[in-house]
Amino acid sequence: QGDPWVFAEISAALRGAPYAPPTPAERLRMARRHAALQAAYVGQTAAAREMRKHVAWYIQGMPGSARMRDEVNKAPSIEALFRLLDDYAERIG
Repeated sequence: QGDPWVFAEISAALRGAPYAPPTPAERLRMARRHAALQAAYVGQTAAAREMRKHVAWYIQGMPGSARMRDEVNKAPSIEALFRLLDDYAERIG
């Protein structure tokens, strides 16, 4: 859960190739993309609610992730979630 890169990691392992895990920026871009696709599929309100758990998985282990999870859990809309993700990306560089 929260690791769409697992298939690339498995593929690299099977080929004996090196695997570089996603950067924090890549993880946040994927979270934003996931949220946009979810909003298109179930609507913005439902997506904002459903993405709370997904964003928590995407940011696990990243700097300030506990605070970010708290903020995400209060996001009333998908637009608010996008702003939070963008602000977080800027904060962590």
